[in-house]
Amino acid sequence: MTMRRPLVVIAVLVCTGIMYGTCLCVPFVYTYSAAIALLCLSLLRGEKKIPFCDVFLCAAVFLCAGAIARNQQAFSSRHFCRYLQFQSDDYIFKGYVASEPYVYAGKVSFVLSVTEMQQDAFWYRCCGNLYVCLRTEGKLECGDALIIKGKARRMCGSLITQGRDLRSFRKFQGQALRCTEATIIKRHGLNPAYPFKRFALKFRARLKNIFFRYIPLPAADVMSALVLGERRSIPLALNRAMVKTGTVHILVVSGFHVGIVTAVLIGTLKSVKVPGRIRLFCVIPALCFYCVVVGCAASVVRATVMASIFLCAGFFRREEDVYNSLAAAAIVILSINPRQIFDVGFQLSFASVLSIAYFYPRLSSFLRITCVRPGPLRYFLRACLVSASAWFGTMGLVACYFRIVSPITVIANLFIVPLASLATASGFLILGVGAWCPFLGRSFGLASELLISLMLAINSVFIKIPLAYIYLR
Repeated sequence: MTMRRPLVVIAVLVCTGIMYGTCLCVPFVYTYSAAIALLCLSLLRGEKKIPFCDVFLCAAVFLCAGAIARNQQAFSSRHFCRYLQFQSDDYIFKGYVASEPYVYAGKVSFVLSVTEMQQDAFWYRCCGNLYVCLRTEGKLECGDALIIKGKARRMCGSLITQGRDLRSFRKFQGQALRCTEATIIKRHGLNPAYPFKRFALKFRARLKNIFFRYIPLPAADVMSALVLGERRSIPLALNRAMVKTGTVHILVVSGFHVGIVTAVLIGTLKSVKVPGRIRLFCVIPALCFYCVVVGCAASVVRATVMASIFLCAGFFRREEDVYNSLAAAAIVILSINPRQIFDVGFQLSFASVLSIAYFYPRLSSFLRITCVRPGPLRYFLRACLVSASAWFGTMGLVACYFRIVSPITVIANLFIVPLASLATASGFLILGVGAWCPFLGRSFGLASELLISLMLAINSVFIKIPLAYIYLR
């Protein structure tokens, strides 16, 4: 049996398998054993074409995804939670800073990858991630080796039973505990496993400083979100205003940004007459590096994988298929971290692209957009259909998670998205020329500030329209 879109089938099986493994209390051993047995049965096909082999293979993929999700959901036997008693006593943890430290209001928060912990004067070798928040004590960077002391508390007060904490795993991506009233006892070097991540974070910090050199606040914070995916500095009031009009997605690095980087790289390599095969091996690693720099969010990982697949398809002269590319991106992300399926950003990212791919061609054909004259009106109608298609696909998720429905979204995106696109392109130009030509950097900085200010002003106008957004109770 041949399938036109096999990756779509596999992606659906992986997603449903992860839901099965996470939501149902089926032991890991049973799920894994059944998956291995079905996989062996599917391999009997060979040249004999035994019936139901494809069914066995699909069932094996489904159960393998469930087993992986179940395995990641359970704490390992060496997890530091096994040694905690959740009393008032302080614990001492040794580990490495595994995330970019976030400084706010005199405090710094980060994820500590625990390697050892002390309890009752004994040191235990262990593993696991611990969310730490402490008073600022010097500059911290990803990869710093620390010994800290503090009290361990559960996230959201959820219970840990039999080494599993499903609620914390879903919401905090595996960081089931937090360390309060923490202090740093000692710093002892760097973790040699983090050089690339440290370099990427330092590189992003330098790029961010270029924006703050040429663009005043708060436009610089918005530009950092548009180009570098740095949303933590965005004022809460501004974020809420963008949510009300359904345009908050522009603050997330996505396919548009990856498309700009791809076009610039290909155009530059073509201008210096680099052969096609060499261009392919230059562009894809550069896209992966950009993905790491902006934080490896689901939207940019999806766009990076899809861009790589389209580039490879063109290289091997195969027909591109947006559904297969989208499915491949989902498989890659969920293979690395199955818990991403519960992430709101992951769901909205894939829902919007999938709804555009499905609804837009059908709406365009039904309304006969290609027959519309003149050209500017046709382009305007196409933009309306793209915006409406994305809204159809994400409206239910937005209403479910944010308890808000924004009918103004379709119209607001027609004005705000083009301005955000111009501002993003201007931001990339600032990064390209600002380091060696301050005059051009200041010029593009003024243009970026004007575009961002106009974008925020238009967003404020749309918020004031009656029934622009409706909160659900």
